[in-house]
Amino acid sequence: MGTPTISAEALGSVPRCQTCGSERVVKDAWACFNPASGLWEIEAVFDTARCHPCDSPTTLVWARAEEPRTSVCAS
Repeated sequence: MGTPTISAEALGSVPRCQTCGSERVVKDAWACFNPASGLWEIEAVFDTARCHPCDSPTTLVWARAEEPRTSVCAS
């Protein structure tokens, strides 16, 4: 297997629900416990995606992540 190529447009993008635009989406995956590190490692990710707000299966669309909000402290 080769190294996947990521386009410049994909960098900084996040998956969103095609129906409602929410970023609260999940995909099915298998994880394998690694006793050496004490961590679960993702072994396989499957095509099925689900949206929490819609509570239904969805198709993911990738969109540019929004800039995090910064607060300005008033003196």
